[in-house]
Amino acid sequence: MTSIDSAHFVPLTAFYDEATMEMPQPWVIDGDTMPEPYRSLLVNNGDMTPTLEKYHKAKLHLKVLGRSQLGQAYRRQVLLLDPQERPVEFGAIRIHLDVLLPEAQRQVLAGYRPLGGVLIEHSVKHTSKPSVYFAITGDDLINNALGVKHPCTLYGRCNTLTGENGRVIAEVVEVLPPHNRIN
Repeated sequence: MTSIDSAHFVPLTAFYDEATMEMPQPWVIDGDTMPEPYRSLLVNNGDMTPTLEKYHKAKLHLKVLGRSQLGQAYRRQVLLLDPQERPVEFGAIRIHLDVLLPEAQRQVLAGYRPLGGVLIEHSVKHTSKPSVYFAITGDDLINNALGVKHPCTLYGRCNTLTGENGRVIAEVVEVLPPHNRIN
């Protein structure tokens, strides 16, 4: 098991620090060896919102679990939920509001739609570039959010969304629920 540079996890570790909790230690997973369906969902350069909406054949919505803002840096800890209110992703994101137009900023701050959906709705051209794929044993914070009753291995990725001007829009930590929970 290879440990991961904690800088990849800053959007998530900040919430653990604020709660004075220790984050579980993730380990690197090679994208080629990640089990399905996680590989199809995570190992690509696409945004998670449209990827998960296509997989679930439904429009997803957001539940904000925590948020903070310092200047133009806005962090939130979220769940993406399907129409039946089932979690399909747990995530933490740091969004650089100053990169977005005012209406997109308002939608992000309102907290109803995932960032990927906001970017699509506002035709914000951007790229998605995963920096690391990982596995993690969920703790109470992650498991409770995802509705997981017993400790198990969860899979995720750290991703950076960059605008066509080269400016970073957001850094994201994305964790999927167990396979039997995402179908």
